[in-house]
Amino acid sequence: MNRSILSRMRVALVVTALALFVACGGGIDGTGSTPPGQAITSSGVMTKGSVILNGVRFDDSTAVITDDLGRNAAQLANGMVVRLRGRSDDNVNGVAERIDVENELRAPIISINAAALPLSFVAAGLTMLVDSETVFANVANFAALAVGMRVEVHGLRDAFGFLHASRVEVVAAGQGVDEVRGTVSALNTIASTFLLNGSIVVNYANATFSPAGASAASLANGALVEVRGGNLAGIVFLATQVDIEVLEDDPLRGRVGEKQEVEGFVTGFTAHPGTFLVNGRTVSTTASTRFVGGTAADLINNAKVEASGVIDAQDVLVASVIEFR
Repeated sequence: MNRSILSRMRVALVVTALALFVACGGGIDGTGSTPPGQAITSSGVMTKGSVILNGVRFDDSTAVITDDLGRNAAQLANGMVVRLRGRSDDNVNGVAERIDVENELRAPIISINAAALPLSFVAAGLTMLVDSETVFANVANFAALAVGMRVEVHGLRDAFGFLHASRVEVVAAGQGVDEVRGTVSALNTIASTFLLNGSIVVNYANATFSPAGASAASLANGALVEVRGGNLAGIVFLATQVDIEVLEDDPLRGRVGEKQEVEGFVTGFTAHPGTFLVNGRTVSTTASTRFVGGTAADLINNAKVEASGVIDAQDVLVASVIEFR
């Protein structure tokens, strides 16, 4: 066999091998690793490095970061609560495509209870519970907090409506507008007001609505919203912007057949197998759901868990695993 024929055979073998390698998911992304391919949405308290969320380390170097303070990937930090859309094949490593930073409030501290167990303080109508896992930024610790300090707080709400603070960061007066997330009640469309978290009177007469397509007609009692404006320590909060969260978070809710992981406190639980909420997400367990760090008997209201599974046709996260935190 002459050299020309041998050369052509070698080329053909190399091309075939490369084609098989790529077809089997073995493509290289430039870092020497296989790019993950299965869509996943995840939410909860993050750890830096790039973003570690619910046990998966996501590369955030190419992610779109959504944050009202304009933070970039390098400024994401321990204790922040985020929603993430990305891709992961092995549930260990992944690549983040979009990350939304979801602090619960930015407002002055109204009162502090240093005698309570757990320690607590109040801002924007919310009681924040502080424990050994709370991360403090721009302030040494809980003892260094003072009434009137303006803070940005991240955390997860329990079944009683208390916010378990995962991060408390002191922010300057000119750093972003005051804001708070909560549920609408006592909606008065004539006066353009509603109650938020059961105590804050919000006037939305001059507010813009987000995302595109949202309007005052999108408001309803029980709706989760984020309001922005000025002087959350005042009697009436004059909103300059109202975000309708069910619309704002839609790209990060996940789609039918996709993997999803959500961290939070259980609410609305009645029985297992059954359906309940974890951080506002509808979750169901089945006879085949696996429990980690506890048993099915530990699944009760106010249990802190991570639910992992796949979204079904009814937009319910069917949990294959419930891990107790």
